[in-house]
Formats: sequence, structure tokens, C-alpha cells
Amino acid sequence: MDKPELAVPLCMLLLFPKFLFSGLLINFNDVPDYLIWLEYTSIFYYSFSLISRNQWEDCGKIACSAKDAAATGTGRCAFMSGEDIMVYFGIESGEVFRDVLALVLMLTFCRIACIVLIKAKAMKPGGSKGN
Repeated sequence: MDKPELAVPLCMLLLFPKFLFSGLLINFNDVPDYLIWLEYTSIFYYSFSLISRNQWEDCGKIACSAKDAAATGTGRCAFMSGEDIMVYFGIESGEVFRDVLALVLMLTFCRIACIVLIKAKAMKPGGSKGN
């Protein structure tokens, strides 16, 4: 089936659920158990975890003025430290190696799959032979 106009809608259909459950839009702790597998198959999940850990892990105390506290509606600051933010988003500290390894493996798999698909397409009768 050679319909390049379907590429963008198909990509959106495949990537949107992975982005939705990456932790950026829906908190890691709020993902239903039957959809948790979507997190672990998402490049966005591991990327968001790494970026958040880089930003907040050693952040220390976050300054909060009385005006900031009043803006939350509760009269107190929403987050007092970077660790509070990581707990809120459900990001566990110390899993950097796992996340980097998962990203490298996923990207390697995608590259190999693309090469195989391109070569298979080129070898089809009527396909480009690259001459």
C-alpha cells in the first residue's frame, strides 16, 4: 500500500498515546494499571524522566514568597523543593542508567527497522534500486 498521504495521520495516531502517557500531560501516578505498558514503550517517557531528573534532582529548596503562596489558593507553596516536584510527578531518582539505556535501545531499534523497511521497499519489483 503506497499512500504517503497517510504517513502523518498514522504517525499522530501512533505517537499521541505515547506522548499522552509520558508523564508530561498525565502524571505517572495517575496512569491506570491497564495502560501502564504505554509508558514503558514510549521514548517520551524516558526523555521526560531524564529531563525532569536533570532539572529537579539536585535543585534544593525553591524560594517561595507570600505572593506565590497566595496564588496557589491554599496559602502555602505548591512545591518547597525539587524533590517535592519529582514526587508529585512520580519520577524516581537514581534511574538515569535505565532511562539512557532504554532510549539508546529504542532509537537503535527504530533505525534498524527503518533500514530494513527501506531496503525491502527498494528490492520490490518496480521499486527504486538506487542506481
